[in-house]
Amino acid sequence: MEDGSPVIGAPKDAGGYSPGFGVFDADMTLLANTDELAATALKVLKGSRPDAKRLPDVEFGGVTFYHLRSTNDVNSYDEYGSVIGDSEASVAWTFLNDFASREQIDEMINQVMPTFKFEG
Repeated sequence: MEDGSPVIGAPKDAGGYSPGFGVFDADMTLLANTDELAATALKVLKGSRPDAKRLPDVEFGGVTFYHLRSTNDVNSYDEYGSVIGDSEASVAWTFLNDFASREQIDEMINQVMPTFKFEG
């Protein structure tokens, strides 16, 4: 993207605090498919978050995404990515555990992800 990676903030609570945010990234890729992208992303993520794991793939807007997750005492991290045509797209979500439960995190992600239009 020309202007960098857009950041999507979760809605603020009554106290004015947002429990988390997502970072969208898209670029050209030489990877053949989403499984290759997931393997590369997991290897990179494990460098900073050794507990990271790949969960079952999910579908948003007719596109299949890999799903990576890591959680520590402070935050929860979910990354979704896909190879679409000659491009790769990923959305990395980070939420503060003190401000959002796993159920709330999943609900927010599942509300936002289908609104994106992913085309190759």
